[in-house]
Amino acid sequence: MGSKSGSGKEKRKSRYEFRERYENIELYNISVMQFVLAFLIGGVVGTILETAWTYVTKGALQWRAGLIFVPIHPIYAIGALLMTVTLRPLYRLRYRNAAVFFGAATIGSAFELLASLVQSWVFGSNSWEYSQQPLNFAGRTSLSMAIIWGTLGLFWMTLALPRLLELIDSLEQDIANRIAGFGTSLFLASAILSSAAVIRWEMRASAHAGTSAIGLLLDTLFPDWIMKLFYPSLRFLAG
Repeated sequence: MGSKSGSGKEKRKSRYEFRERYENIELYNISVMQFVLAFLIGGVVGTILETAWTYVTKGALQWRAGLIFVPIHPIYAIGALLMTVTLRPLYRLRYRNAAVFFGAATIGSAFELLASLVQSWVFGSNSWEYSQQPLNFAGRTSLSMAIIWGTLGLFWMTLALPRLLELIDSLEQDIANRIAGFGTSLFLASAILSSAAVIRWEMRASAHAGTSAIGLLLDTLFPDWIMKLFYPSLRFLAG
């Protein structure tokens, strides 16, 4: 009887310590390594969400990571990092859940708009287009996407991030640093390779592909049919 009572007290103490340490996220001192892991894990979660959403809505199982080979979606990774950095002060407000929702909706929509503009300027393409949705902004973001960003941000800040920080704290410092370093290296290598392959793909599509050694190597490794597997929703802009 005493053992069960003691076990119950320990569980209550554990829950209390979790709330005090992690749910009061604005007071938690997040390290650089933890920001990096939040970035990487946010990107992985984003890939899973995008893949599941595509399967449910289109009945198709597609690669939706936004990068070649590495399942870390850069849009969601950067979105998770931005929200982790900017939304923590909102926890001081009385209606913090509402504040986090609207803050995440604003940040997510603004970032989605910026990301769409950058993709158009740098890569001559777009991967999403919302002109058929009501209350859209130049087809690059919309009210419905703002609601989705707000919901994701609320989930990330109130449920996912506190438990992620608890998990990271349970790891040995050296192991956590190695995971962060390895994941960052994979992400950067894939981002560079993916950027080069997409730029070369756009050059082929616009009939401006040169005959440099690197360009020809990219043509061999990543022909159009391969690129369409990695980027099924990407469309090049006319002109």
